Amino acid sequence: MKSLEQGGRLGAESRTLLVIAHPDDEAMFFAPTVLGLARLRHWVYLLCFSAGNYYNQGETRKKELLQSCDVLGIPLSSVMIIDNRKTSFDNTVESSLRRGLQTWCSGTNGHGQGFPR
Repeated sequence: MKSLEQGGRLGAESRTLLVIAHPDDEAMFFAPTVLGLARLRHWVYLLCFSAGNYYNQGETRKKELLQSCDVLGIPLSSVMIIDNRKTSFDNTVESSLRRGLQTWCSGTNGHGQGFPR
């Protein structure tokens, strides 16, 4: 990451959107990246496409995701969880990603607050 910052591609106050499929991906796969971006003073946002409701653990997994983000330095106001129990996403990754990004770009994080810009 340091070489990217020195190359002018990444710098302080840059914004990064991390898109994950379900809770725990942020810790299992992306913790080093998120921590590295935080050290470079990046704004990190997180978009999660599922509450992880397998075995009816969705509410617990959402709380765990928010706690994990807190430990990783991602503020609650920068986290959006798309809990699609009532409405399902299309079967294609592209369509799901497009819908999720449209929701995220609408400026609300699901907690009644707008995302900081």
